Amino acid sequence: MRVIMSSQPGSCGCSTNPDDSALTLFSITKIDERGQIVIPKDVRDGLGWNKGEKIAIITRKNTEGKLCCVMLVHVDSLADYIKGFVSTLR
Repeated sequence: MRVIMSSQPGSCGCSTNPDDSALTLFSITKIDERGQIVIPKDVRDGLGWNKGEKIAIITRKNTEGKLCCVMLVHVDSLADYIKGFVSTLR
């Protein structure tokens, strides 16, 4: 399973298949008893994410229909992306 975090959809090629050489293992975390994970401070800071902000969870299925990717996107960036996409359809 590939996990991708992005401040904006597609901002680093994440909306397509990213080049594996661009991926970096930053840290390892675990899912706690409430099903929550911690995003390390350095990652949050690098993405400009602050406490209390809303993050969208976007998943992708592989050709067998199984979840294979998780992308975390700031909700404001997602809304801007959708508005831009919709405006191209007019």
